[in-house]
Amino acid sequence: MPKSIKIILTIIGSAFGLVLLLWLGIAAYVTINKKTLLETVTAELNDGINGELSIENMEPALIQGFPGISVSLKNVLLRDSLFENHRHNLLEAKEIFVALNVFALMGGNTVIQKLSINDGKIYFYTDSLGNSNNKIFSQQSSSTETKKSNKDKKINRIVFSNVSFIQDNQARKKYFNFDIHRLNVKINYNENGWKGNAKTELKVNMLAFNVRRGSFIKNQEVETDLDMTYNTKSGVLVIPEQDMTIGSEDFKIGGMFRSTTSASDFKLSIIAAEIELKNVVPLLANNISSKLKIYKLEEPITAKALIQGSLKHKGDPKILVSWATTDNELTVSGETIQNCSFTGYFDNEFKKGLGLNDRNSIIGFADIKGTYHNIPFRADTVRVINLVKPIFEGRFQSVFELEKLNAISGSKSFHFHKGNARLNLFYRAPYNKSNSTEPYIYGALVLSNATLNYHPRDLNFTNLNGTFRFKGQDVFLQNFRARSANSNFTINGSFINFLNLYYTDPGRIKLDLHVSSPKINVGEFIAFLGRRKSEKKAASASKSPAKLFNQLDQVLDEATVHLDVETNKLIFRKFEASNIHSSILLTRSGVELQDVSLNHADGRLQVKGNIDQTGSVNRFNVDTKIINVDISKLFYAFENFGQDAIAYQNLRGNFNSTTKVSGAMRESGQIIPKSFNGTVSFNIKNGALLNFEPMQKVGKFAFPNRDFSNITFTSLKNTFDINGSTIKIQPMYIESSVLNLYVEGIYGMPTGTDIALRIPLRNPKRDIGLSDSLKRERFDNGIVINLRGQDDENGNVKFKLGKKDDEKDLKKEVKQVEKEVKDLEKQEKRNEKAIRREEKKARKELLKLSE
Repeated sequence: MPKSIKIILTIIGSAFGLVLLLWLGIAAYVTINKKTLLETVTAELNDGINGELSIENMEPALIQGFPGISVSLKNVLLRDSLFENHRHNLLEAKEIFVALNVFALMGGNTVIQKLSINDGKIYFYTDSLGNSNNKIFSQQSSSTETKKSNKDKKINRIVFSNVSFIQDNQARKKYFNFDIHRLNVKINYNENGWKGNAKTELKVNMLAFNVRRGSFIKNQEVETDLDMTYNTKSGVLVIPEQDMTIGSEDFKIGGMFRSTTSASDFKLSIIAAEIELKNVVPLLANNISSKLKIYKLEEPITAKALIQGSLKHKGDPKILVSWATTDNELTVSGETIQNCSFTGYFDNEFKKGLGLNDRNSIIGFADIKGTYHNIPFRADTVRVINLVKPIFEGRFQSVFELEKLNAISGSKSFHFHKGNARLNLFYRAPYNKSNSTEPYIYGALVLSNATLNYHPRDLNFTNLNGTFRFKGQDVFLQNFRARSANSNFTINGSFINFLNLYYTDPGRIKLDLHVSSPKINVGEFIAFLGRRKSEKKAASASKSPAKLFNQLDQVLDEATVHLDVETNKLIFRKFEASNIHSSILLTRSGVELQDVSLNHADGRLQVKGNIDQTGSVNRFNVDTKIINVDISKLFYAFENFGQDAIAYQNLRGNFNSTTKVSGAMRESGQIIPKSFNGTVSFNIKNGALLNFEPMQKVGKFAFPNRDFSNITFTSLKNTFDINGSTIKIQPMYIESSVLNLYVEGIYGMPTGTDIALRIPLRNPKRDIGLSDSLKRERFDNGIVINLRGQDDENGNVKFKLGKKDDEKDLKKEVKQVEKEVKDLEKQEKRNEKAIRREEKKARKELLKLSE
């Protein structure tokens, strides 16, 4: 070995030996003077605090402190002077290692260079009145000597191991709770303050700036290596933007904390270049995360957060969070939006001056693009305002093929076969049912070249074009044009208060529709005479927004529809009419004809009534007014009104009538025989009864030389009472071309006929030119026969001589005679009384004369 190396090794060995001897000497000093040194260390730690520090025992930590000198403090307890009031220790530790300055110790001074706390708890507490145990660090002395020595007494390294840290501020409703697994802080002091580094591994149990709002990064592991600087003059602690791991995600974090006599605030910035939304939500306070957890994103997003506020004053901090993504897949409440791109933000100060709170918070999205069940859409602004009573609002635009709605709606009411839609809407509504804020929509939905099947009435419409115009709570149909199998329509209408009642009370919704058409074939819409049909739910509906469209089905099923229909021509089976105006009400239980007027059979009809569709057949009640209608055409159009007594071929003349009838019809519109009930008052002018079998039988029986196949009359009035299978004919005088007669009785359909005829044999032609009154006076002149028409055993009407009620007439005559006899007897008794009175009076006069 070269001599030079030996010399170097000798010097190093000697130096090491000297250091070792010096260290052993100091260690021996510490051991020998343990009691005195404990008092000195305790006094050093107590210097500058308003409280009490107690250390149960101190032992040298020779190995841990080598080559320096360290002591181990056992069961350390630190309390402030107000402990008896709040009962919270500021510091509890099973063991604290204190590294001492060797040279200061050799000079007789105790200077702490490093402080390590193991298995401890730090608890900063402030009560509701603002009294805090951290006032323990208020300086007791401000002497020049003390200030000069402060620099030498500053600790430049602090190490925590398994330390619980809690800051509980009852006055400001803040609560921080950390489990510090490992904390290593190095501090280098300078004339302006200090620079430091902190390596940390900890768990955040709670980080609540307002306990009522919940905690940020709750139950999350945090790992970081932060550089920081502190300026003594400004009181500002700056943490430059650096890496930090929270949970399983990596962030950039930076901030500023300022604490002076005039200002106390902080600003914290958190940036995630790539983070999954499902991992972001648990990092936010519950009042925010509860609103975001319904959203799921398949791919990571970019996110930034800024939190700033006061370190002393009450109230929430300012929180601003932003995020962005491109071509992602978003799921909201089970509904998926593909190819989704957007930017978003959260701000707890939506309107300046209204505070930092949930009520003034907003969650917003901008520049949204996506595809929903193959329907592309855009939304420039979507947001949720007020997290206490949240309001959802957004502007949506889309152009899509209407057939794509079938796959997502699962509607039982309608189905599109082709056509396009253009949507541009601004929508605002409560986010949940507990909010009573009125919803509204402004904008339009335009349909073009659509084909639609409406299942409840089995109706098909083609060439459907028109606009749904949304104005607040109301919806308007503008210039809707459609074609059915044989009819063209133009529809305009309104749905007043539609949005308010859509979910809450669909039965109160009334659809007012004005329909105009050149021609309407009612046969196409005969389904309206039947009950609304219920269709099975589409198989794809399980993946659709069922709530929205199922509710639309319920609205269409329960709402009332008012139809104001105008058309130039209307056709139904044999019925044809022109110049039609009708006001019709369609309800869940039936159809109400509020006002229907039309030209028919060279006259005018006015109809009011209703059709009850709740039973197996449709019950109806109808009031009509018929003005100057051709009676033959009327009976033809209405298929002889469901009876076979008088057919349209048997009638001629101008018919005027008022009716009040009820009955039943099938869903095909066919009237059920014998179901009619009510009254018919009529007046037939210039009428004729043609080939009417009952009258022809009368002619053959009584007037074989007169033409009963063509009976004409100038005027005929009467009222018929219809009761199912019978027609009651009120007493009626008929002046016709073949005879004049009185008719009354019952006409049965097909049986039950009992008609009485009183017929003068004189020829009516002899009375031509006479007044009506004179004709009536001469009615009984000459021979008058009485005929009675009744059903035989085969159901055929047979006429025979005799009055309808001979026995009744006889009884009436007997009663009349009996009445006359009784009246005569009463008169005779009255006469006898009068005679007796006269006799008595005469006797009195005779007595006076005799006296």
